[in-house]
Amino acid sequence: MNNDRVYKILMATGIKELDESVSQIDNCEVVGITESRPDLYIDIGKYKPQIVLVSDLLKGDESLTGMLQVLKREFHYTRFIYLAGQLNPRDQERIDELGKLVLNGIYDICITKGLNLELLDNLIKNPKTENAVSYLAKNILNNTEVVDNIDMPISGLVQAKNIGQGTIDNVYVFTSVKPGTGKSFLSVNTACAIAKYGIENDKGERPKVALIEADLQTLSIGTILNIKEDKKKNMRVAMEAISAIFDKGNLVGDDNSIFLVNKLIKDCMVTYQGLDNLFVLAGSTLTPEEIDSLKITPEYYVYLLELLKKEYDVVIIDTNSSMFHITTYPLLQKAAKCFYILNLDINNVRNNLRYLGVLNKLNLTSKINWILNENIENNKSFKDQGTDMEELYFTSDELEKKYRMNVIAKIPAISKTVFLNRIYSGTPLVLDDDAISYTLTAKKALLDLANIIWIIKKEMSTVSVKRKNWLLGLLKPKKKEKFKSTKGRSNKNGE
Repeated sequence: MNNDRVYKILMATGIKELDESVSQIDNCEVVGITESRPDLYIDIGKYKPQIVLVSDLLKGDESLTGMLQVLKREFHYTRFIYLAGQLNPRDQERIDELGKLVLNGIYDICITKGLNLELLDNLIKNPKTENAVSYLAKNILNNTEVVDNIDMPISGLVQAKNIGQGTIDNVYVFTSVKPGTGKSFLSVNTACAIAKYGIENDKGERPKVALIEADLQTLSIGTILNIKEDKKKNMRVAMEAISAIFDKGNLVGDDNSIFLVNKLIKDCMVTYQGLDNLFVLAGSTLTPEEIDSLKITPEYYVYLLELLKKEYDVVIIDTNSSMFHITTYPLLQKAAKCFYILNLDINNVRNNLRYLGVLNKLNLTSKINWILNENIENNKSFKDQGTDMEELYFTSDELEKKYRMNVIAKIPAISKTVFLNRIYSGTPLVLDDDAISYTLTAKKALLDLANIIWIIKKEMSTVSVKRKNWLLGLLKPKKKEKFKSTKGRSNKNGE
């Protein structure tokens, strides 16, 4: 980091001599002094410090560790240095108290009897990492985080808790517990459905939709939308920009550098050529080693979301499938709804049920919405999926009755040729012309899914009308239907 950096500090130690002496440390500016615990919230908002230095000697009857957990969730870019004093290794209650701070992203816990300016200088300029204090949280984790033999790494849970419980009401996540269930297909089609058929926003304009590929190792969204890879406009560029204003998870950039970073991120959003109100932040093709070198923390993704939520009416995110990936926790925590994608693979269903225990521990179950993709029913409509040869044993009805999973949307399976053709053309299925009868059912299901996020104004009664017309057409000479791509076309009225 730059040696000329100035650390803006709010003193809240209750020790007058200490509060006054910190300003003597090189590059440290005391922006304010808090006199009592009830004043902490007001003073942080007033002085906007980068660092809050606090101790139990601060006046007040409130639980200081409890207050710090709440303050960290509210001011998650602010770094808190807690002077905890001596610690009795046999005092498990106190250890757990400090462990809760760790789980909420407060790592700068100073456990020592004596204090001097040299020690404070080191504390301020060398932030601790979660690994340095994870031992304080071990007892809590050992009691709560082993679910069906799934051991969640300490660092993983710390990352999840670090972000807090607050949500962003226009952010929606599409995820799954394994690759290949169709989350990218669904996130892309949902974003396109809202952009094309969504009702106007409060300004009377078509809704602005952001589609984000959070994974740095794939190009799924870019491939489906036929967006050419641009090494100057992708998630890696956005993450590298954000890293310039963060230091070990703490926001340190000044107003000018933050402005430039925000501009660069906005420039990374690529307009989809089929819909001028759909903007895409594509992923990258990085190796695990390259990703590790970026030193990404969950705060980077929170920063990205807080910027985009102001720019777009709807933000849809396609995440990595791993529960333990760096992107997964902050995105699940901040999303208004999390759409988990299932299919009729019984092993996939059981794995989802196993991970449900972990999601429950992270207080995420209220956000979870199950979507069944590639649904197959035992009727003639699915004979191209093999139902005319053999009846399907495990169906959506059994999924809901036996496992009590409330599926909010069922997207019917489509033929492989249709799927591949839409990817090749870069035109999602939901943009199909209604005259293409064999994708109408899937299109209706996708529009119904999009309607959960943003009101869709397309009258789906046209589907039944088209179907009737198609049936009547059986009495007339048949004409071979051709796929009509809407690529490159945009209706100004959103219809």
